[in-house]
Amino acid sequence: MIDFFCVPTSNGQKIAILLCELGVDFNLIQIKRNAGEPPNDSYLKINPIGKYPSIIDYDNSEKKIIIYETQAIAQYLIEKTKLLLPSSIEERVNAHIWANAISSGLTPLLGSQYFVQYRAKTNLDEINEWFLSEINRYLKAFNKRLKNNKFLSGPSLSYCDIMAFPIMFGSVKRLPYGLRNYNFISKWLESLQERPAFKKGLKITNF
Repeated sequence: MIDFFCVPTSNGQKIAILLCELGVDFNLIQIKRNAGEPPNDSYLKINPIGKYPSIIDYDNSEKKIIIYETQAIAQYLIEKTKLLLPSSIEERVNAHIWANAISSGLTPLLGSQYFVQYRAKTNLDEINEWFLSEINRYLKAFNKRLKNNKFLSGPSLSYCDIMAFPIMFGSVKRLPYGLRNYNFISKWLESLQERPAFKKGLKITNF
């Protein structure tokens, strides 16, 4: 069994959908807090960085394993299950490329842009415009990739699609033009949101 510590954010949705798509049994631990509220001391013992999500895997024969950072959790789960990672080297490399483009590029950009536009107490229009231009640079690349590929790694669903879905489905839609100019991303989103695991993952993280 896996304990899954989750707040209702895109990163929580990524791992929720991944767990559902992999068919892994888990115990959902919903963390309710106000925006910007720091984690309590008990959670910091699990994740010293204090971010969400985190998981504790009790299935290991030697001892429980604690994993945090969304990308690290995803990599652990696909290695554990041997699922959602293509066997073809080219497709597998592409899965890692686009998963990392999400985790190290687009997700932090969207998070920073959200703070600058909606939570900052001073006028940061110039910085906001820079964030928006960088976000669109990534979106153009994703859209181009999906023009000739059903999924990000190639013809089959892989974990990088799950890493990308929540922020495309939610965070990107709040931008000034949303996905208006990114038809191939929109088509990809429509195909994924009909999958039962994606519906369940979104539902359980909507609290």
